[in-house]
Amino acid sequence: MYNEVLVTDKKPSSRWLAKSTFNWYIYYCSFAVIWLNITASVNLVWISPMISILQSNDPNINPLGKPISTIHLSVLTSVSFLSPLLTTPTIGKISDKFGRKNSMIFSATLTTLSYLTIAFVPNFYIYCICRLIEGVAKDFALVNCGIYSNEITEPSKRGRFGLFFTLAYPLGNLYGYLIGAYAAFKLFNILCSLPAVVHLLLCAFITDSPVALALKGKRAEALRALEKLRDNGQEKDLEQELSAILREVKSKAENSSFQLKNLWNNPASRRALYLGLVVTFSEKCCGINFVLPFSADCFNRLNLSGNTVNILIAVIQFLGFLFSTCIVDKVGKKRLMILSLIVCILSMLSMGCYLFLHSKEMVPSNLDWILVVCVLVFMIGYSIGLGCIVLSILCELFPTQFRALGVTLGTTAGVLISFVNLFAFLIVKERYGQYPVLWFYGLASCVCLIIVYFKLPETTGKSFETIQCMLEENK
Repeated sequence: MYNEVLVTDKKPSSRWLAKSTFNWYIYYCSFAVIWLNITASVNLVWISPMISILQSNDPNINPLGKPISTIHLSVLTSVSFLSPLLTTPTIGKISDKFGRKNSMIFSATLTTLSYLTIAFVPNFYIYCICRLIEGVAKDFALVNCGIYSNEITEPSKRGRFGLFFTLAYPLGNLYGYLIGAYAAFKLFNILCSLPAVVHLLLCAFITDSPVALALKGKRAEALRALEKLRDNGQEKDLEQELSAILREVKSKAENSSFQLKNLWNNPASRRALYLGLVVTFSEKCCGINFVLPFSADCFNRLNLSGNTVNILIAVIQFLGFLFSTCIVDKVGKKRLMILSLIVCILSMLSMGCYLFLHSKEMVPSNLDWILVVCVLVFMIGYSIGLGCIVLSILCELFPTQFRALGVTLGTTAGVLISFVNLFAFLIVKERYGQYPVLWFYGLASCVCLIIVYFKLPETTGKSFETIQCMLEENK
């Protein structure tokens, strides 16, 4: 296949050589990706408005006809995070073979069918199967959207565009909370599928990434994709960038067999995997898996409006993501991540202390606003760093030949951590209360903060080749 890639093709079409400095097409491609990420983020908050519905005794509200048990609710909450058992062996290979675009279309199709099935088939086991399928779709979305967003942008703009698509996460959370607060069960699930449908429509007009096209041996199409995606249409610059892509593709072809073994034997890639797992763990164990799915139920039990607080959380999250997108190229991803971890640690430990005192009836009920403040501060900290830059860092750490595999391993680890968190939380909460879990999140984040501060390199504004040199030099 690589021999086909090296065949000389015709020159770039002249209509792309006289571009303005504003390239609307790359923004369109990023906009299309956002809709799939909105769908993926709805998956996590789906359970939050569903808890009160599925625990209701009213058959007109509860489609199951009777309240769901705690263990069944834990299974339904966490089953979508078992998806790595199905996707890990294949997702990277599928992404490389069929391209990022086709993999995203596959994800959107699975998501649409799953939500529509839940809406019209009232059966607990069907719900579990569909939630598992949604998890598979979410894995494909996380891996391919992250890789696609990094591969369509040049290094000087990767920081901004790498975070641009992550704006979808708070938008998806806000969307899920809003429709969950006002829509009945059937309508809620139909509306959950809507962003995936929009993504399918927009995908008709986007190009696959130049790297994905080169991997499939389509040099001419890769060059035309670069023409569309770059601000300066200089043929010489495009040829130089394509040559760099082809060198990485050749390296990937030479390492295609025993890829996991080759990744581990490469010191830079092994270090990238270690750091990728650390940043993934820091995002999943900072406390977000408590705040997004379960905070509404927690506030409701404290006689506070859970839906209102959740909507406020999503708004703050969106503003935080937007703020980070504007400053990341100046501040750097590592600094944002360190600041984010510090805020999350303080918030989790404070919430844990308050809930401990509340469980011992040592604080009056008129101080419940403290918990709301802690959650909102946590979301500010999470949104400016951990929530929007972890996947971008993960995509930047690995060279092309190991990127799909490395990102797959990182996101797989993250999904499995989320499964453990979500499945165990309700059980631990019922037996010991909420505060031990929050203290665990705070202490785990302390460990991650130390590793990130001393070991993680700054990737903002660096080319993939430069990042690999930094990892090889152990900087």
